[in-house]
Amino acid sequence: MEPLPHTSPDLSRLLTLFARHVATHGFHGLSAAGVAEFAAQPGHAVLFFAEDPKRVPETWDVAVVLPELVRLSPRPLRVALLDPAAARAVASSYGVVMWPSLVFTCEGRILGRIERMRDWDEYARRIPEIVTEDVARTA
Repeated sequence: MEPLPHTSPDLSRLLTLFARHVATHGFHGLSAAGVAEFAAQPGHAVLFFAEDPKRVPETWDVAVVLPELVRLSPRPLRVALLDPAAARAVASSYGVVMWPSLVFTCEGRILGRIERMRDWDEYARRIPEIVTEDVARTA
């Protein structure tokens, strides 16, 4: 994801971090058109709905710790990064009303959401819970 012309410096920094996550962690930077297809693929995924950090500073916090958050899942997670324009375009389809949001999916089904920045203990409890609940329902 390349910084776009006429973006705020904060958004440019976020997009640079996204590009680093793609290169280093194998995350996927998606346009709005690619989100449904990504979420429908086999296995579990998390969609990161970002906002311009200048407008919602917590976006930066979640973006920075996202690789560690993914490691909290007891199942492998594919990770999609949605820049603010893509995130806004599909937010209503995924029930996103607060920013930033992590939306967990499995083969197109929405399993749960974690909105805004949370305490680490809440992430450590909720992420495995969201993924494990789906395992219990499908077993």
